[in-house]
Amino acid sequence: MKTRQNTAHSFFRSYSQIVISSSSKVGVFLFASTCLHPQMMLGGAIAVVVAILCSRLLSLSEEQRNLGLHSYNALLVGLGAVAWFGSTNNVLWIVLLAAIASVFVTAACRAFLGSYFALPTLTWPFLMVFYIFLAAWNSLDTQPVFEQMSLVPANLQGLPHLLHTFLTALSGIFFFSHPLVGILIFIGLLVYSRIAAVTALLICAATFALFQFVFFISSTALESVILLNVLLVTVSVSGVWFVPGLFSLLAAVLAAGFTIGLSLGLNALLSGFRLPLLILPFNLVSFLILYAMRERLSDRNPKSVDFFVGTPEQNLRYYRTRLARFGSHYQIRFHAPFMGTWYCTQGVEGAFTHKGPWKDALDFQVSGADGQMHRGQGNSLEDHLCYRLPVCAAADGTVIRVVDSVADNPIGEVNLRNNWGNLVLIYHAPRLYSLVCHLSPGSVRVKEGQVVRQGDILALCGNSGRSPVPHLHFQLQASHQIGAATLPIELHEIITVEQGLAHLHATFVPQKGTQLRNIQSSSELSFPPSFLEAYVSEFTSTNGVETVVSEFDMLNHRILMSRKKNSNLYFDKEEGMLTIYDVIGKDSSVLHALHYAMPRWPNDTTQELIWDDFVPVSIVFPKGLRWASDLLSILSSTAALSMHYRL
Repeated sequence: MKTRQNTAHSFFRSYSQIVISSSSKVGVFLFASTCLHPQMMLGGAIAVVVAILCSRLLSLSEEQRNLGLHSYNALLVGLGAVAWFGSTNNVLWIVLLAAIASVFVTAACRAFLGSYFALPTLTWPFLMVFYIFLAAWNSLDTQPVFEQMSLVPANLQGLPHLLHTFLTALSGIFFFSHPLVGILIFIGLLVYSRIAAVTALLICAATFALFQFVFFISSTALESVILLNVLLVTVSVSGVWFVPGLFSLLAAVLAAGFTIGLSLGLNALLSGFRLPLLILPFNLVSFLILYAMRERLSDRNPKSVDFFVGTPEQNLRYYRTRLARFGSHYQIRFHAPFMGTWYCTQGVEGAFTHKGPWKDALDFQVSGADGQMHRGQGNSLEDHLCYRLPVCAAADGTVIRVVDSVADNPIGEVNLRNNWGNLVLIYHAPRLYSLVCHLSPGSVRVKEGQVVRQGDILALCGNSGRSPVPHLHFQLQASHQIGAATLPIELHEIITVEQGLAHLHATFVPQKGTQLRNIQSSSELSFPPSFLEAYVSEFTSTNGVETVVSEFDMLNHRILMSRKKNSNLYFDKEEGMLTIYDVIGKDSSVLHALHYAMPRWPNDTTQELIWDDFVPVSIVFPKGLRWASDLLSILSSTAALSMHYRL
């Protein structure tokens, strides 16, 4: 029974993957659109079944097979074969051979493009296989049929010309040229994403205006193919690969312009070889946009989807919730570069040295129970409580610069010649370095080129360089140069102590006078909860008993999976913190309750710890109103609901 269900899901998801969706419901609508031409429906269905069986025989990834990733290119091959070569007896052999070939090419493309370039496979396997079969057919001096037939009337009466053009172009994804097919495909697109559907309509209207007043394309068929490529590119750019918003929409408009120009040029080139344009422009422009955006120094405007890709609504909701929850400017999360509790004695734009290009920096010292930073009068280095305490790596990285021979200054004196004193500079990511300085001479324990982990001891706090009293200076910078301008500073998973209350912050910028420390893990707490570690757990709710399984997905993310509800909970546990990121699946799954009850759980020694977190704002909307909320989500600034927790 389970195998039959997986096969059915694989079958329909092969159709839904055409619009970059893994929903079986979307696949049902897209499959229904092919039924208007029984021969084409049969050709596509046979190709999908053959591809699923072939991937199983080749022992390819079961998870990818269930998502339809091995068979959606075969679907296009099967539909295209009937459309181009006609409903003859020979076309069955073409469908079978092309479907098997597409599985091999798909596996090769996923391995090559994914491993070496981190690029999606898209529909390159379909194009490669189909162009080869067309070229072989042309070499026999036989003209392809290209039927584009259906068993419905040629036109739908009363449709506005723009809408008729849009639906006809949309039907071209399955090699039809009929608005009724386009209606079924558009319903599937609407079920998949309201943002994608509305964006497609808007871009279609803009492209149609260009066709009327700028390009003057005489061929209706060419106009329809170009519009199809434009729609595929804009839906992908505006909400699948980039987080939906104004800038992703502008990027989609730019990509649409590239697609139109490239389509016209490629059509002239391919026609000389008696080959159709198909969706080649979509694939080329997609790679152009994805690769060009990687050269940006800052991943924003538009923000790329650097997490598990979902619907545009899910991408937007997850990104906004992530910003509200973690607020991080960087992919790297930086912890306090010390052990125990320290005081921030100079913050951003501090009164002494944190000015101008070097304003985003932090100074730290240690105080006693009386609030003093030193014993007695503090006339000697040893009187200061932070002197020669361990200084740690704030995050994983590679040591690229070490200075360890500058003498400590007597109290009250500074060394302006060696301004930064002894230091350790660590590379974390492109254009992201951290610097700790004013270290004690001879105390550095790491070497240049050494890889360090967060929390590793680098050296001991000292009083070298421009430092009148022992303290630790910490900053982030974009360059490997000593003395480079600072980047905006922030620390993560920080606990502040004020008036006896311990408050956990996901992202925090200390100010002068802030008392702070990292999470101090406790072995006495049950961490993580047993149901996260157990392979199989059962939960009882008002919806009955639900079984969840602890697994890893194909991107090596930790998940709790509920097969009954087809739902996944994504979580991670590291650095003394359990974090539940998101739940994707049915609202009735108990996994949502777990998400709201404990989105973050610190494993800290403090008995009374408080923190704030956020959960998606969509949970307050009745299910019937969520479609409307999805359409308004781009314009709305409300990202998530604030929640208050106490341990």
